[in-house]
Amino acid sequence: MQEIITWLRSVELLACKVYLEAAERLADDQKFSSFLSRLSEDESWHYHIIGSAEQYLRENHITSRPAILVDDEVRREIEAPFHELSGLLTRTGLTRQDVIDCMIRAEFSELNYVFLYVVNTLSYTSFAFQHVAATIEAHKNRIIEFVNELSKDLKVSEAIYRLPKIWDKKILVVDDEDAIRGALSDILGKLGKVEASANGEEGLEKIKSSFYDAVISDINMPRLSGIDLYRKAVEINPHIFRKFLFVSGMITPDIRNFLETNHLLWMAKPFNLKKLLGTVQEIIEKTS
Repeated sequence: MQEIITWLRSVELLACKVYLEAAERLADDQKFSSFLSRLSEDESWHYHIIGSAEQYLRENHITSRPAILVDDEVRREIEAPFHELSGLLTRTGLTRQDVIDCMIRAEFSELNYVFLYVVNTLSYTSFAFQHVAATIEAHKNRIIEFVNELSKDLKVSEAIYRLPKIWDKKILVVDDEDAIRGALSDILGKLGKVEASANGEEGLEKIKSSFYDAVISDINMPRLSGIDLYRKAVEINPHIFRKFLFVSGMITPDIRNFLETNHLLWMAKPFNLKKLLGTVQEIIEKTS
C-alpha cells in the first residue's frame, strides 16, 4: 500500500508539471490558460496532502496489504495521457481539443478507482485520506464544469460522467441554539451531508474523527467557544483553517482582530441566506 501511495503522489507531481507547461504554452488563450494553471495548483496541493497522509502512515507504523494489483502495466496506462500531452506541447498547432482529450483520458481513468480503493481502505486510520478524497472530488468537478462550458465548441468524452464519486461533501454546523442549528442544517443540506453539534466540545470530537468540507461555527458557546474549537481543530489538522466560517451575533473588537489576523471568514447574525450559501459553496470548492 505504501508503494501505491508513493506512486499516486508521483502522478500528482507529473500532472502538476504538465498542466503548468500547458498553461504557459497556451498563454494567448487567457481563459483556458488560467483554467490549466488552476488545475496545476490543485495537483500541487494533492501532492502535498498525499505526502502528509503518507507521513502519517509511516510515523504511526501503519501497514496494509493491498487487495488490488497496481503493476507496471497499469501505471504506464494511467501515466500515458500526461506523457502524451507533454509531447504535444512541443508541437505547433496545439489546440484546446488536443489538451482536453488528453486531460479527460488522464483524469477520468482507472486512476480514480485506485484513489477510491486507497481512500476506502485507509480512511479509518486517518481523516487525512478523507481530505485527499474531498480535494480530488472538487478537482474533478472543476474540470467537469469547465468542460461543460466548452461542450458546444468541443467534442467531449462521456467518460467524465461515468466514474464513481470518490467523496460525498460533508458539512459540520456547531451552534448551541437549537433553532439556528436546525435552520443552518436545513439550509446547507442542499450543498452536502450536514452533521450538527450543540457545543464546541461535541464539534471537536467530530473533527477528530472525520474530515469536513466546511465547518460553520458560532463563537460564543458554553463548554468550548468557537475560537477555542478552531484553535484545537488546527492542532489536529493544520489545513482546516481554510474550512471554517464563523457566524455570531456578537463580534467584539478582540474577536474581530483575531479573525482578521488569522484571515478567517465570518458573518454577523442575522446573516443573509444567499450570501451564506455562496460563502459555504466557495469554502467547499477550495482545494488548497
